Amino acid sequence: MFLKAGASLDLKGERQRPLSFITDKIWLNILALSRHCFGTSPIPFFKELPDNMQKNETSWKNWIEKNEPENFPIPEYAERLIGEGGDLGPLMTMTLTRCLREDRTLICSLKFIDKTLESSEFTKPISYPIDTIWAASDKLTPVLMLLSPGSDPTSTIEELARKKKKFPTKNVSMGEGQEKKAKAVMDECMVSGGWVIL
Repeated sequence: MFLKAGASLDLKGERQRPLSFITDKIWLNILALSRHCFGTSPIPFFKELPDNMQKNETSWKNWIEKNEPENFPIPEYAERLIGEGGDLGPLMTMTLTRCLREDRTLICSLKFIDKTLESSEFTKPISYPIDTIWAASDKLTPVLMLLSPGSDPTSTIEELARKKKKFPTKNVSMGEGQEKKAKAVMDECMVSGGWVIL
């Protein structure tokens, strides 16, 4: 449910979207969530969600339109998720947020991990100084950097390359059809001792 939400549903076979402030995609997510059973319960926890949203349209609209809805109580479900939801409450909260505000999924997932593991150790970004990374590497082992959206270590690497007299670096933007170019640049730099940023 968390991964697919309402992607497997089709509007043709479903009741019409009664709420003007949501998209068809969100409506299908709501319908799918209202049919999903969490844990061993034979009854879907959010069974009444479509009707509740229709009856209490203003509260739901306000919650959905908040900048950070995951930081506010979910209308009609906040207490139930804590009480009846039990250990699955945080998972159900995250799933509901994903269904109604897909753009907040990553942030909600980080909160879920922090709460479940009772630590932010696994969600804090780790950033080592580039000098430390270079010192721990060797000429036969590439350095692999996992990037988050908006981060680009190219300038930091090039600054280190200047210090180590390896500038300019050879840069290849990896995409379809770039394998031959990357291989040629890597072969060249293996001979010259240059640095390649893929």
